[in-house]
Amino acid sequence: MSTNDAWSNTINGKPKVGDVAETTLKITPEITRIFAEISGDNNPVHFDLEVAKRSIFKELIGHGAMTIACLNGVMARELPGPGCVMMQSDWKFLNPTRVGETITGRIEGIEVRDDKPMCKVKTTVTRSDGKVCLDGTVQCYISPM
Repeated sequence: MSTNDAWSNTINGKPKVGDVAETTLKITPEITRIFAEISGDNNPVHFDLEVAKRSIFKELIGHGAMTIACLNGVMARELPGPGCVMMQSDWKFLNPTRVGETITGRIEGIEVRDDKPMCKVKTTVTRSDGKVCLDGTVQCYISPM
């Protein structure tokens, strides 16, 4: 199979520069607890308000990896879509996510290769107050489906 055939066999087809997809995630205490069970990250800044108040955050915060996880689903479902495999990421965490709020993950196509089923997307996660929590890029390979 040629690489051009690989593009035509992806479920969503070849992404385009400028394509955008978004999703939201509410950072509830229950989701935070489940994520801690999965990850083993029981840092008290996620669960103990008194500890969190003494931290630089001054409030309960969500896991940084949960912020990334907000992007995983929209990348797998929509952009680049099914078969997407993250190959390299360059992320900066700019503000914490807060327990109790909704965050929005946004993916935007910024580069698409013609010779291989690969693309680069801009990734942003924003809090409900408009502050950006995570900003960066991901290089993706899209496995033929």
